Amino acid sequence: MAFCLKIITIQWKKNNCNRFSKALESFDLDRINEALQQAEKSPELKQRLGKRYLKLIQNLLNNEDATLADFPSVFGTEDRIEKTRDDVFVDDDKKMEFVYFSHDESKDAVDIIGSIVANHINPQEYIDFCATTSELNEVGKSLFPMIEALKNGIHEEVDVHPSGWYGEICIHMMKGILYNIGEFVISKSWIKKANMSKVLKEFNFFLAAAATEDYMFIEFRNIMDKAFDFTEILWISPNTPLLFYPADHDETWPKCVLPYNRMVRMIKFKEFYEPDGSINVGNMIARDGLQEINSEDLN
Repeated sequence: MAFCLKIITIQWKKNNCNRFSKALESFDLDRINEALQQAEKSPELKQRLGKRYLKLIQNLLNNEDATLADFPSVFGTEDRIEKTRDDVFVDDDKKMEFVYFSHDESKDAVDIIGSIVANHINPQEYIDFCATTSELNEVGKSLFPMIEALKNGIHEEVDVHPSGWYGEICIHMMKGILYNIGEFVISKSWIKKANMSKVLKEFNFFLAAAATEDYMFIEFRNIMDKAFDFTEILWISPNTPLLFYPADHDETWPKCVLPYNRMVRMIKFKEFYEPDGSINVGNMIARDGLQEINSEDLN
């Protein structure tokens, strides 16, 4: 009897959270404000909603003191989530891209994906563990349990309200982890503000978690300000990416925490443009061919 009561209680909590999430993700300010007022009467529900949304609110507002009461100012319209939900994940979630993203759009995408990751795992624990390893095959001992925890956590969030914007982004992320993302392209986009995101490591952890068994192909085209900062995660991904940079780009490399060497492959290319301004991908020519960047040469 007690067991049945526990199941009923869990189901009630889930349904209650679903009902409130539907209201909060409706972009209807009246429904949002009413849901927030009702949540104030239930500390348990408020805590659950805070776990789901609070990091997103704080990171998007760049304010660690922001609360659920700030929800309408961030998610009262689709403006802050539209690009991440609709444009980042493409090719049936096997590819990610920032294309024609403004400073704010790039940072919002990193903030949203990174905050969802931060709700379930702490990449710094992975970084700290990797710094104590003596060989590469030890890295997976920490990584794969964290990927599993992230996958399970995202799945739970999808179950709360799969058809809302939060659930839709989580579905993209979950499919990326399950079926692997083979390519990440940044083209004609501004990146500097994204590099300042407080959850940049979490975003990069997602890239590592979703990478294919071979490597993730990461391509930069017409970078508007500076290259994306992959943080320490670059060197401790199970399979380091193949980086594709414009020939005139001066790349920078993050610190490597590993006490042994790790290698990243890079190709620099020259872009050839058609009369209409499009890039003729077939005419991209590698300058200096495939280069191997060794962490021990940089530290």
